[in-house]
Amino acid sequence: MSKFLSPEWFDQCRRLAADFPERPGAGARIQYVLQRSDGEIHYSLVLEDGRLVSASLGDIADPDVTLTLPYADSVAIHKGELDPNQAFREGRMKSTGMMQKLMSVMPILWPPPARRPASTARRYRTFHEQLKEVTEF
Repeated sequence: MSKFLSPEWFDQCRRLAADFPERPGAGARIQYVLQRSDGEIHYSLVLEDGRLVSASLGDIADPDVTLTLPYADSVAIHKGELDPNQAFREGRMKSTGMMQKLMSVMPILWPPPARRPASTARRYRTFHEQLKEVTEF
């Protein structure tokens, strides 16, 4: 088990995503800002052509998109208890930057429900399920 957002957790992310299929054009440099009562936690993901090339704690230079949300909502999203689309609709998750870039990686970050048969979506769902299984929240 790896504590959520620990260096070991980011190692798990990279390991579990190592065989992501190529998705030409699906890429974004994403900065996350998680808000807590005792301050903020910043981390970043970089996806290029559908592949996770970087995942780390801290800030990233020149993010394409910045996503800001409460820490508790981030945990709920990672546990599968909160739909990220709902968080956007309700204003709990806010984004700044290039929405087109974010849209290109949404199927990877938040894969569609299992009722859709696409094999790549299944691979991304498997990643999220495996990551949840090895995460201590």
